[in-house]
Amino acid sequence: MVRSFLNTLKLIELYIGKGEKEKAEAEAKMATRNEPEEPDGYLLLAFYYFYLQESVNANHWIEEALYKDPESEWVLLNVLYMYQDLVCDEDRRKELIELGLQLYPTNPAFHAHYAKINEAVNVEQAKVSYEEAIRLNPFNERFLTNYALLLYRLGDWKEAEKYERLALEQNPEDSEGLAFYASIALERRKYKKAQWLIDEAIRINPNNPRIRELYKEIHPTKSRLVRSKREIKQLFVKMWAYPANFLWRFFKEKVPFLWIAIIVIVIEFYSLLIVLRGGLLLVIIVYLLLSFTSSYVTKTMLKKVGLLGIDEKAIKKNLKSTQEAALSEMKKESLHREETAATTKPDSSLTSDELETQLAQIWDVDDVASIKEEVKQGEAVPSVSPPTRKVTEPLGWPKEDKNWTVYMLFAGMLFSFLVRFGFNVFDDSPQPQPVPNEVSESMRELENQQKEKRVLTAVQESISVVDRFVESIQTNTLEDNLADLVFVNYQSVIRENIAHPLFKHLENAKIDKVLPQPMGLSSANFLLTNEKEKASIIVKVAYGKITQIYADDWNESEKEQADYDVLMERMEANGKGVDEFELTDLR
Repeated sequence: MVRSFLNTLKLIELYIGKGEKEKAEAEAKMATRNEPEEPDGYLLLAFYYFYLQESVNANHWIEEALYKDPESEWVLLNVLYMYQDLVCDEDRRKELIELGLQLYPTNPAFHAHYAKINEAVNVEQAKVSYEEAIRLNPFNERFLTNYALLLYRLGDWKEAEKYERLALEQNPEDSEGLAFYASIALERRKYKKAQWLIDEAIRINPNNPRIRELYKEIHPTKSRLVRSKREIKQLFVKMWAYPANFLWRFFKEKVPFLWIAIIVIVIEFYSLLIVLRGGLLLVIIVYLLLSFTSSYVTKTMLKKVGLLGIDEKAIKKNLKSTQEAALSEMKKESLHREETAATTKPDSSLTSDELETQLAQIWDVDDVASIKEEVKQGEAVPSVSPPTRKVTEPLGWPKEDKNWTVYMLFAGMLFSFLVRFGFNVFDDSPQPQPVPNEVSESMRELENQQKEKRVLTAVQESISVVDRFVESIQTNTLEDNLADLVFVNYQSVIRENIAHPLFKHLENAKIDKVLPQPMGLSSANFLLTNEKEKASIIVKVAYGKITQIYADDWNESEKEQADYDVLMERMEANGKGVDEFELTDLR
């Protein structure tokens, strides 16, 4: 089932890439029609709108998939994958991640998602979660890369490079990963390292447009002249950017940044004019000459490697034809696999080697032995990770050259400043103070209060739905209010059994206990009791509508009866009275 889902998903993505949206939508809807009770078809529809960047529609079908199986590991992982790029409710996203952690604590993906949402709000928690994800799956290059990037942002260069090396060792042929780390090295002015990484990336994937553009930027830095010009430019940018950002934050971002930037440029220009006087004109002329020469050297170097004067239209045409061929091949492969699965059985006369060869062709893998081992360990579906090539020696970055041009320029400007104004211009500046523990504790308490408030609000809304449901039964207006009170998929069950004795029991039933869902999800289970009829009924409410009713003489299947028994046990152990969810608790 997993392979069929992935094949269909790839087909949808290829159709969308070609602009054939109708065919892509038809593929997703076909899965929904074939298995309407399974969440996979709704996930495919969500992915269809996800690829089209239509967040509203994607979120709608995500909720449908979650309704079908809200605690499925497969559903949660796919939903959280889409939530990384969708416009969505961040609280909802966090609730699903926490639910995944609660249900599947050994799945490293949920720890990685939890780390991602904490990067901006709780860095220490993000680090802990990344380390746990890597502990559970030390060979996942995405976990290693994301953690390395976080460490780079925190300025922990040594530790970041450690995880960067581990990520590259897992897949040294990953051109996108090599280019990504090359861009980080360039930003950190590690030119030799950036050159080595981008050379490897373009060797592996020379037609990737993003890699080619990055190569155009990094390759010329092999020239000391180009590096010097780049360093001087970055020095001037930092001299302008740091004061501008500081003032912008100082005024609490109320003043437009453009105004502050212009003021800083004017002040710094006149400051340099006071310090250097006529020497400022000489600095400007030298910088312009350096820029012109650097541009000439850059073009010359790029022409030598064949990256200037290339017909980009021809490249795009070639990429389009490759994509069309891949789509055709995918369709043939999908049809072949379906026919093989439906009609082909292993021939008992085949030798074990011949049988493994056939299985390898059907499953599209190279290593059948690994699948055997997984089946022995209890895996329901064969799952083979792409083979990775381990490097025989640790990656070692070339030693960086010292950029004496920038050092000399900075030293000359500093010397001019000291000569003109003396050494008495320095004073002690106040250092930024860490946030007091009281403030951090207060913020945590506020967050917990808000979470409790969301739980109480959800339960109270659900209580209102149950009360209106019982009142409709008492006033014989249930059929009129069915659409407002009952989920659309359950309305037919109510209509077909409207004369069932259960509804007589519900007329005088009262809410006895409430069992909220974990992690503050917008759903709850209610135990309604009718002491006169000695009836105990459980009503499940999710997102403002009744989704299921359980009772001894109402359940139609063994599964429903088993669910009812489990819910009754939970209700006895953890159920709470209605008085614990009073409106005053929200104030």
